[in-house]
Amino acid sequence: SYPRQSFKTLESLDITVKENPENYFPPIKKRLLIMQLEDAYLSYLSRNTYSQKYVTKNKIMAGTTVQLKMDNNAKGYSIMHHNTIIGRTSKKFTHMLKHSVSRNYTIADCEIEYVAKWFCKETEQFNDIFLCRIMLIKE
Repeated sequence: SYPRQSFKTLESLDITVKENPENYFPPIKKRLLIMQLEDAYLSYLSRNTYSQKYVTKNKIMAGTTVQLKMDNNAKGYSIMHHNTIIGRTSKKFTHMLKHSVSRNYTIADCEIEYVAKWFCKETEQFNDIFLCRIMLIKE
């Protein structure tokens, strides 16, 4: 923690405690984000039959490399697999990613960490929800 304070137990042992006078902590160069259900747009596949058929045909699973691309029309990040959208990020998660990008982070790697099943009441079917592991690197 900062500011640092000497430990009283060391002082009582008559040991000299030296403080690091540097007040600067270097910025974190890498961030790892792992999406949770609240970070995904859950009903995306139930509203997009082409994407749903693509996901069913390709059997996408954890460990698969994907790309995140900003979609200004949808106001969110699209989760892309071979140029096909297989999911989208939630508004909250999109805001967090945009904030990181505005602080000079770039998305270095993205892969699927978990595949969750979500039941859509509208269509009365289960959809795959792709939760990604995203590595951000500061430029």
